[in-house]
Amino acid sequence: DGAVTNARFRLDVWWYGVPLLLRGPLLAMTVVVAPDYPAVQCLGCQIILMTFMAVQIYNWPWKAPILNVVDMIVCFLLVILVAVAGFYVPAVTDGL
Repeated sequence: DGAVTNARFRLDVWWYGVPLLLRGPLLAMTVVVAPDYPAVQCLGCQIILMTFMAVQIYNWPWKAPILNVVDMIVCFLLVILVAVAGFYVPAVTDGL
């Protein structure tokens, strides 16, 4: 039954539960795709988070408007956190 994933979203954006479920595994895949390149991991996380933030802002999917604002702020803060963490990644050398 799709009521579990659809109950939280507006009816015209019923499909938003599927991308929301994909966001976590996609973020985890950045570590699998580039295990020895933390800068690539940060870039991948930023791209994924910014894409999902743009989709969320464009569609405004949550039934309660405050949830849309909170989701947007949290996603924005996660993008900033990953961007700042990117400054602290060690340089990749050939002697890995």
